[in-house]
Amino acid sequence: MEQTLAKKRLRLRGWQRFLGCALGAVLFLGVVYLVAYRHADLWNLWLPISEYNDEVYYNKELLGILAGGGQPQGVFGYNESGAVLGHFSVWGPVVFYLYLLPALVVGAGVNTMFWCNILLFVVGWTIFCAGNRLAWKRQALFALLLVAMWFPVQQVYTGLSEVLHYLLIWVILTGTSALQRRFRGWMLVVVCVAC
Repeated sequence: MEQTLAKKRLRLRGWQRFLGCALGAVLFLGVVYLVAYRHADLWNLWLPISEYNDEVYYNKELLGILAGGGQPQGVFGYNESGAVLGHFSVWGPVVFYLYLLPALVVGAGVNTMFWCNILLFVVGWTIFCAGNRLAWKRQALFALLLVAMWFPVQQVYTGLSEVLHYLLIWVILTGTSALQRRFRGWMLVVVCVAC
């Protein structure tokens, strides 16, 4: 009886850690927004200055997939030519199908890629910090290191796809550190898929 209570307490602590890490990510993004982007309205923070912009292409591709039943609807590529319906013009399908998962949560709109990046950053931070069992002090140090690098943080507030790459890097780092602690076959598969 005491062992099951101890297991339930341990499980609760794991969920507390997970939710604490997610809260830490949201708090970090909120502080960065208030300090660096305080002049911009959050709902209009990411607005590309031209329709010939990479961020617009990515957003159009993703919206085409959302609205077109899984296939892009032909958007302009880098050379400003129209893509054939059902073909990708900017990146291959893997990036956009990976972005489709958070896009189903945030919905279709002008800022779909932006909100997907916010969600992917929170998920990546949570996986990294909870998976590596970082206490709040180490999470704060992690946040300071991210601010010191600044470029990864700046990319979160855009419509570019770099945040997905950061998420995959954090999954690889977390998975390899978990494998170092204790080998599990499924964790090796997760790391290989992330690579």
